[in-house]
Amino acid sequence: MLSLAPLIAVGLSALAGSDTTRTRWTMAEYLAVVDAAHPELIVARERARAAEARIGPARRPPDPMVELGIMNRSLPGLGRSSPVAMDQIRFSQVVPIPGRLGAATDAARERAAAESGMAEETRSQVRWRAATTLIELDRLDRTRAQVLALRPSLEALQEVARARYAAGQADHADVIMAQLEAARLGEELVMLETDRGMAVARLNAMALRPPTARIDTVVVPAPPDSLPPLERLLSRADADRPLLTSRRAALNAARFERRRAAVERWPDLEVGVVYGQQPMAGGGTDRMVSLMVGASLPIWSGSRQRQMRQEAEAMERMTAADLTAAQAETGARLAELEAEFAGARQLETLYRGTLVPQGRAAAASALAGYRTGSVSFETALSSQLAVARAELELVGFSARRARIAAEVEYLVAEGALR
Repeated sequence: MLSLAPLIAVGLSALAGSDTTRTRWTMAEYLAVVDAAHPELIVARERARAAEARIGPARRPPDPMVELGIMNRSLPGLGRSSPVAMDQIRFSQVVPIPGRLGAATDAARERAAAESGMAEETRSQVRWRAATTLIELDRLDRTRAQVLALRPSLEALQEVARARYAAGQADHADVIMAQLEAARLGEELVMLETDRGMAVARLNAMALRPPTARIDTVVVPAPPDSLPPLERLLSRADADRPLLTSRRAALNAARFERRRAAVERWPDLEVGVVYGQQPMAGGGTDRMVSLMVGASLPIWSGSRQRQMRQEAEAMERMTAADLTAAQAETGARLAELEAEFAGARQLETLYRGTLVPQGRAAAASALAGYRTGSVSFETALSSQLAVARAELELVGFSARRARIAAEVEYLVAEGALR
């Protein structure tokens, strides 16, 4: 019966290794915990080890057969009264057709390489998901800081509205509108806190930490200012992405399987030797040896061996199509990410260099104009909110570039952008 104790021990040791009291994490620290603890990675690594263990058996012929027998004994009692009574030992060995074991061994080796590539692909994917969630958590924290920074401006505008209303210079609607925006600000903070709790829960699950473990602060690397040229990314992905390496190994395994299936039409040989002995009537022992050679008869070749060849050919075509599809999908996704990164970078430059400074100047001017009565409350309020939205867009652009960079590294290779 399979014991679950080793698996439970692995899970408990991983859980104990993730510090449940720690509340501040850098991305490198958290990814190291995920690498050690995530169950998907354990499954992928063990699957690769299992595939590696199949290489040895694939290169060996079938086990030899040893038989012990007594022949031509008299009944009842199994006596030796018959002159042909004999004790016998038979040894036989099936000898596969040359090329069959070699092809099977090469196929098993390529399948092990494919599983190893998929284990690395799983690791890259899990790290990408963890990095993306960390980036999202950082975005939520920075967004919350920006929303809280808007509160003094709204409070100042609300005080001006109250003062002007008390002096009879503004309508009570101005005060109500200011209070409404303050309430909306509180609603936004509640939504941000909810999203943050969901992100923390996902991160805790990926690191096998308790669901209630706190993460107060995360430190993520600044996104790069630019991506390498698309041609370099495509070349690097084609050479280094584990998924493509795994697909190529699977295609090689299918080719070896087709080669093995091609020799299945030839029968296996079986060689054997039989040693027998019987006591002689005048005393002594008569010893005899027999040699045998046999072969299997492929009488079902049309419905067995031929179908095996067709199956192997179909599997080869399927794995070739899988490789082509993965290459096309990787290239298309990299092109999409490059375009998205360039757009986010241009918008961030526009906001940072033009829209935010001008918006701040317009908001200050509108607030001053509202104090003197030359600008309406709606204009002053919309100017403050426009600045806040622009600054929140800056936070979003930076997080978007970081997410794109993380996905590019997943598609290309770890550390490709550094």
